[in-house]
Amino acid sequence: MSTEETRKLELIQGDLDGELSAADRAELARLLLQDPEARRVRDELARTDAMLRALPPAEPPAGLRPSILSALGLASGGAEGTGSGAAAWGRYRLAAAVLGGLVVVGLGYRLVSTQEDLDGLQGSIAAGAVATAPADEVVIAVGGGHVTARLFREGTRTRLTLESSGLEPIEVIGQYDPTVLAPAGAAAAGPGSRAGQFGAVLQAADPSESLEFTGTGPIRLEIRAGGQRLDTVVLGADAPD
Repeated sequence: MSTEETRKLELIQGDLDGELSAADRAELARLLLQDPEARRVRDELARTDAMLRALPPAEPPAGLRPSILSALGLASGGAEGTGSGAAAWGRYRLAAAVLGGLVVVGLGYRLVSTQEDLDGLQGSIAAGAVATAPADEVVIAVGGGHVTARLFREGTRTRLTLESSGLEPIEVIGQYDPTVLAPAGAAAAGPGSRAGQFGAVLQAADPSESLEFTGTGPIRLEIRAGGQRLDTVVLGADAPD
């Protein structure tokens, strides 16, 4: 793997783990805007990360951690079976997932260890596989970074996630048809929210937001920074309900 590809993966994984500095976030934003392959890799790792985070904490079978760390060229440091070892294992979950082994083993381990819930779990995995992939997604350039908006359809519910890597507060104003979408939680109580409209502010210290709706339908987003409108997009206009 080239130095450039290694750096790309370091930035993407650091972004998913929330460990990037402001300078690194700006570098990643430029990379994602210029490189479609980088955006594809980030999306795949984000979906894998979401799957792994959804699994309950469980110690992997003996010998799994050393074999993965060895394949990655990393030393286990003698931490097998200790609390610090478990913490270190979490740091490499995405790298292990890229190898393809951990996802399969983790899901299998979850199924075997909770046999009494097998029937319900199989249904939830089938539903989750659909919900994991967004129905629509857009990346918008902002000062020193980008805003990623994703629209998920989960049966008769709609979920909108907003993430910012910008260095300044980002204001998002959303509009929707109240006859087909009913807001819940933050979508109903955010700044400037009223029937058919909601607002959210993404701060540098709190750069993400998740908004829930009952029903399905398109959502129009206006992205603002420093009082200026940066872009307007519509998510879900062509996605099937």
